[in-house]
Amino acid sequence: MTHGTASRKNLLRAGFIAAWALGAVWGFYLWRQSGLPLRELPDALRAFVGAAGPWGPALYLLLFVLRSATLVPASPFVLAAGLIWGPWMGMLWALIGINLSGWAAYGLARWLGREWVSTHEGPWMKKAEERLRAAPIMSALMLRLLLLPYDPVNFACGLVGIPFGPYAASTALGVLPGTVTFSLFGGSLSDPRVLAVSAGVFISSIALARFLKARQDAA
Repeated sequence: MTHGTASRKNLLRAGFIAAWALGAVWGFYLWRQSGLPLRELPDALRAFVGAAGPWGPALYLLLFVLRSATLVPASPFVLAAGLIWGPWMGMLWALIGINLSGWAAYGLARWLGREWVSTHEGPWMKKAEERLRAAPIMSALMLRLLLLPYDPVNFACGLVGIPFGPYAASTALGVLPGTVTFSLFGGSLSDPRVLAVSAGVFISSIALARFLKARQDAA
């Protein structure tokens, strides 16, 4: 890569980051002005997406993907899917949305920051990166099963350079317990019995994550 090409690439990245930051600040300002509490976001999404009629699923997925650039938590969107389409169809759309959203965040982090991280990381960062890259599927899967905040995991996987294939596979598997838990919880208003299933999945995911971590530490 020539110096001129690298300079244009860095300038493009800097411009994108500046626009992203301004957009995030403006979005936060609009949200504060709306007076909408975060706990009411699922109901607001249900009304907004429901008003789109047959275009509702497409609108929901678009909003879910755009959410990854705003750092708005994913859980209100998963809950909203259960409220809009019920526990089972809601689970399907939530799983599609959360995977697409994760891919977007991963790609964004890899494009914006992977090159910088690879040239500026310290010894502790290199050690953590080597451990993640040595067993990328298992490492990312454990982070998912522990139900850690969704977007930081996506950005971290992109920044440390975990290959997309293992990242996508671990995400598809790892988000199942959390997505099932929250979408069933959102859909439990139409069928309260689903709430017990949601609680069972949540507890099982924590137990499985601890078991996998203990096995990895023992290896």
